[in-house]
Amino acid sequence: MTAQVQPDRRALYAAMAGILVLLMAAAGLAVIPQDHAFLRHGDDAATIRRCLDDNGAYQTWAKADGTFYQVCKLPDGRWGLQAIIRDAGRWVEKTAFVKGDGSWSALTRYLTQFATRWTGPLP
Repeated sequence: MTAQVQPDRRALYAAMAGILVLLMAAAGLAVIPQDHAFLRHGDDAATIRRCLDDNGAYQTWAKADGTFYQVCKLPDGRWGLQAIIRDAGRWVEKTAFVKGDGSWSALTRYLTQFATRWTGPLP
């Protein structure tokens, strides 16, 4: 009787895990949501999260303290932002909201008070 040899599947599982990580990275930035955004800004926060998940950031801005602001144009035409920070190697949401009337000018007036455009990849 010949024993049947089972292939070592560890290499296959490792390759599949690597592909999954690459797909997740290509799909967008994984940000851990926080309660503040939804509790303070309601449905706008959820809409901004969904917009960034679906479309990525239109622009990114940076503040000297390490906070990054991802900007997204919402389906209704308003502009929203999500503030994120790096914490223990993960991106964590500080807040997400629409500034003022949601216009591009209201958003950029707000951001230029304390942040600058970030053109590279997030650190």
